[in-house]
Amino acid sequence: MELLTSLASACLGRTLLPRERAALGVALVSATEQAAVSTVPLVVEALLSPSPESADSLRTELGDLLDDGRDVALELRRLVHGDLCGMFDGPTSAGLDLSAPLVVLDLSALYQSTALGVLMACATAWLQAHLARTASSGVGGTQTIVVIDEAWALLSNLRIE
Repeated sequence: MELLTSLASACLGRTLLPRERAALGVALVSATEQAAVSTVPLVVEALLSPSPESADSLRTELGDLLDDGRDVALELRRLVHGDLCGMFDGPTSAGLDLSAPLVVLDLSALYQSTALGVLMACATAWLQAHLARTASSGVGGTQTIVVIDEAWALLSNLRIE
């Protein structure tokens, strides 16, 4: 939810309103109920076609819930059908080995794109979650240093939380 909120805020260029955050939250629940791994396309679909149960959970009307999440849905849809198409339309790629002494996530193809900060937020959040799971499982015991080489792309958009 934190990553989706950051992505939506970054794409909209502002902090989400409480009703937008709530619509995003119930959309994530719906997406999670549909598949073992929720993806951005499933969340977008749940925002654009909210269920009566989602509206009931927020004590609102279905049409109001659709309105509350519409701007968020349209901006997140950009990640699936717009300039970031292909990066967010499925589960995280399997097979990335983070046990190597050095791992580089090369995002240079988007260096001149305004989407670089959004992609970096995703990559950083994913990496942070992986490192947290590794630490909580007791595996590892080695020091990890994460260098965010192009941190200016993250810092240039204060909406990325």
